Amino acid sequence: MKIKLKGRFFFVNKDKKTMHEVATNSTSPTTFDVKLPKKSSTYTQVFAKKGTYVVTDLTTKKSMTLYLRSA
Repeated sequence: MKIKLKGRFFFVNKDKKTMHEVATNSTSPTTFDVKLPKKSSTYTQVFAKKGTYVVTDLTTKKSMTLYLRSA
C-alpha cells in the first residue's frame, strides 16, 4: 500500500473477543508496537520518514507492507 509522507494510518480492532497487537519489524525506518485490547480500540500512526514499513498483527500473524513516499 502506498501512502504519503506524514500521512496518517489508522488501526482499528474490530474483533469482539480478541486483543490485537500491531508492530513494525525492526528494519522499518520507524518502529512501533501497540496493543489494541478490545473491540473499537484505535491507534493512529503518522509516518514521518519515507521508506518501506512491514506492519504485522502479532495476534493473527498477518502482515502488510506500506511504502512511504514524499508528500
